[in-house]
Amino acid sequence: MIVGHEKNLGIIRELFNRETISLCFSGKEGIGKKTIALELISYEIGKVDGEAVHPDLFFIKPSSNMIKLDSIRALIEFASLKSYSGGRKFALIDGAHLMNRESQNALLKLLEEPPIGMVIILITDKYESLLPTIRSRLLNIRFNPLSDDEVEKILHQKPAKEILELAGGSAGLAQKYLNTSLSDLKDFMMAFILRDPIKYTKEELEVDQFMTFTSYTICVLKDALKVKGGDDARLDDTMIAIKKGELTRDKIISLLKTLDSARRAYLGNANKRLLLADLFIS
Repeated sequence: MIVGHEKNLGIIRELFNRETISLCFSGKEGIGKKTIALELISYEIGKVDGEAVHPDLFFIKPSSNMIKLDSIRALIEFASLKSYSGGRKFALIDGAHLMNRESQNALLKLLEEPPIGMVIILITDKYESLLPTIRSRLLNIRFNPLSDDEVEKILHQKPAKEILELAGGSAGLAQKYLNTSLSDLKDFMMAFILRDPIKYTKEELEVDQFMTFTSYTICVLKDALKVKGGDDARLDDTMIAIKKGELTRDKIISLLKTLDSARRAYLGNANKRLLLADLFIS
């Protein structure tokens, strides 16, 4: 079921009237880009199964967080074959930004001279990571985040507003965060703002947990910036953080910069326990 993105759907359906075309569906993770691609492809060649298997569809997804050259070579071979059904053929590359440079350069040759009747779709949440030469040969369709109502419709439930804020218009992320403890989110956020290191410097946090906690803290701080600009707070925690943390605009900006640096470092190989200590004490 497709929810939202009505304007983009109209544009894509018009583009699908072209016999041969190369597209990129870009935008935030989990907002329905792949779902829409598969729905539209199914309409053209018949229903594909849950693993996107069909003789006229070549589906590539990352393996070990990378799309290697062998996958693109296999796609090029697929493109050279005749259509099974006698109609058009489709290639779908999910997580296209995870192609290494060799893979992108190999794909470039196919994009420069795609076979007649070939529709190529790249899906990415990091469009700028694609080589400029790749981007120049694609029509980019930018997908905006979903509304809270649309996320709720997809999930068939009404998540807490903290989860909706954390998801930022992504039904996929909202689903991921559904079982996250709201009290844990709030405890970490306040501990960081108040520089209370006791609870979070005894042992390192798992990367996913750290990224979730800091993402929520960033949501609160960005909400606080909007409040300082005259907007109403979206989260109850925002006003609590402003009051207890005595947050000024300059302090909020400084805290956001600190979090940004910490998040990049935490994804690396540095000592995570020391990173946490620095985060709460500095």
